[in-house]
Amino acid sequence: MNTSRGAFGLTAIIMLIFGIIFFAFPDFAAKMFSTFVGIAFLLAAISAFLTWVTLRRSMMGGSVPIISILCLVMALVCLLHPLGFAEAIGWVISLCVTIGGIGQLADALRSPVNGIDMTLTVVASVIVIAFGVASLIQPTMLIVFLGATLLVEGVYLLIACWRAPVVDSNL
Repeated sequence: MNTSRGAFGLTAIIMLIFGIIFFAFPDFAAKMFSTFVGIAFLLAAISAFLTWVTLRRSMMGGSVPIISILCLVMALVCLLHPLGFAEAIGWVISLCVTIGGIGQLADALRSPVNGIDMTLTVVASVIVIAFGVASLIQPTMLIVFLGATLLVEGVYLLIACWRAPVVDSNL
């Protein structure tokens, strides 16, 4: 079996597993995401503090380890209130998606291109705007949509791996 087919197949299976988790259990997925982000902020806080201590000895560090403190606060927010953090991020992403859809729709309507390309762009823009508004109303919709996207992409990648020709690696 070709190595790239195996790697793409493994990627497809991982996408399918995460897609099922995100689609079926959006609250659990939000907690999992917030926990991972909280751990990353905690590691960043430790790293920033150790860097501050090292640079303070050589008189290059500031008087207050502000980055370390900010990362520690963010880590505590993510780890102690994971759904609150996930909802806040969901609101920001939903606003960005809605504004992006409106901009895409405005560009499509101003474009000199007519026909099927403009129609598809307008339809896609309306779908993006509808999704943005729906996820503003129900923030877990964002995670469900991400799960559905992972499922579709995973199935597509799995089919593409099965249909790809096997290349002899001994050449």
